[in-house]
Amino acid sequence: MDNKSTETRPKWVRNAYLAKHFNVSAMCIWRWKRDPDLGCPPTSVVNGKEWNDLNAWDDWMRARVVSHIDRERDRREDKKAVKHP
Repeated sequence: MDNKSTETRPKWVRNAYLAKHFNVSAMCIWRWKRDPDLGCPPTSVVNGKEWNDLNAWDDWMRARVVSHIDRERDRREDKKAVKHP
């Protein structure tokens, strides 16, 4: 019997690694975390240091990219549907 969980275990990384992973600045990560409209994954603080679940952040980013692609597709379709006289 397989003892492996079906859930992905967290991969804990610091902010600098997260920034490098997404190819953005550390300041960008800081801004994302403080913007409540973005709904970033929660950060865990251990001994005053922030740790992030990389898997949760990847899922969050993937959802944002898909949402952006869907919005762009809808915008283009709307633009085509409008007939110019």
